[in-house]
Amino acid sequence: MKNRYYCLAAISLLASCSTKEKPKAETVIRGPKAQIAERLHPLYDSIMAVHDDEAMPLYEPVVTQRMKIRNSYDSITPISSSDSVLIANLNTAGDEMMQWMRDFEQDFEGWAEDSTEIYLRAELNRINQVNDLMRAAIQAAENREAPHE
Repeated sequence: MKNRYYCLAAISLLASCSTKEKPKAETVIRGPKAQIAERLHPLYDSIMAVHDDEAMPLYEPVVTQRMKIRNSYDSITPISSSDSVLIANLNTAGDEMMQWMRDFEQDFEGWAEDSTEIYLRAELNRINQVNDLMRAAIQAAENREAPHE
């Protein structure tokens, strides 16, 4: 009886140590990316990288710089024309970012592959322009001279 137990244990141990490869789990792609051709995934990923890693982190500095300029004036002193331009540029940069997020298509179901590619290339260009606009507005605000009191 003990021999059977040891034999069964040895067989179980050998079976569990088998070098046979287990099938790899497939990556499941969900959301808009699942609806586009695989060859366009890098293009979609580029758009999301610019949005997530570059442009979106600039949104807070846009708001902060706008508040900093406004708070440098008291309630009586009018905002200078140069600071009004900076505030307007910061507003435009923030608004463009929000507009891009509202406009970016999330449903590619039924789109032809070439139409999807054209759209994605245009959106990559557009989010890059938004990113540049935000950077320029922040840079100009950071380089401003404080109002003379």
